[in-house]
Amino acid sequence: MMSKETFKRTPMPLKVIFFISVGALYIVVFSGMVYFLWNAILPKVSPLKEVSYFQAMGILALSKILFSSMKFGGRTHHHKSNNWKEKWHGMSNMDKEEMKARWKGYCEKNENKEKNL
Repeated sequence: MMSKETFKRTPMPLKVIFFISVGALYIVVFSGMVYFLWNAILPKVSPLKEVSYFQAMGILALSKILFSSMKFGGRTHHHKSNNWKEKWHGMSNMDKEEMKARWKGYCEKNENKEKNL
């Protein structure tokens, strides 16, 4: 495995080639998994037909779009929620009550909008 120092000294074009290769390998492997699992399970338990490898690749892309964000490094959301916890614990009781009141007003406003639809 390459150390951080060695990776830092690697020229940028090689890093780009490395990450493109890893991304392509990810697509090939996970598309193959979708292809295999779809064709092994779904036609037998449902009226769905078997899919080709490229259709499995499309299903993988569609599921990525529908069920996750398009941001790379999916841990950013958890980091943000930890910041809110730290911020909340650093607030005074008065600030917490004000925040709760504002949040309650926001929720009630959205409930009224949903009822009017």
